[in-house]
Amino acid sequence: CRHRRVQEALFDRARQAPQTLVLALPEDLKDSDLKFAAARAIDGSDHPFCAAFVLVFKEDKRPFGQKENMAMVYTVGPLGVNKKAEGEGEVDPERERLVKATKELFLQAIY
Repeated sequence: CRHRRVQEALFDRARQAPQTLVLALPEDLKDSDLKFAAARAIDGSDHPFCAAFVLVFKEDKRPFGQKENMAMVYTVGPLGVNKKAEGEGEVDPERERLVKATKELFLQAIY
């Protein structure tokens, strides 16, 4: 992922300040195609479940050169099954408590 470095830096700070929108620092955006980035985490967990990211592209770096492709919102939802995709390695059993089995439990976790 081209924005992994920025997202990792943001997530690291966001989990230290749960429920707070954390803005990217100038050094986070250095050498990236982003002019703004922010993230929010619901708790201090090192798993990114429920984290949300907003990435705003520099005008000359928008995907496919389209002016409408100005930003991307990315969230990591915990709704589902404690499972990884093929080739991603073993599942951490500690993740099980973070995965929400129903949409009601998911909504309770984020609100």
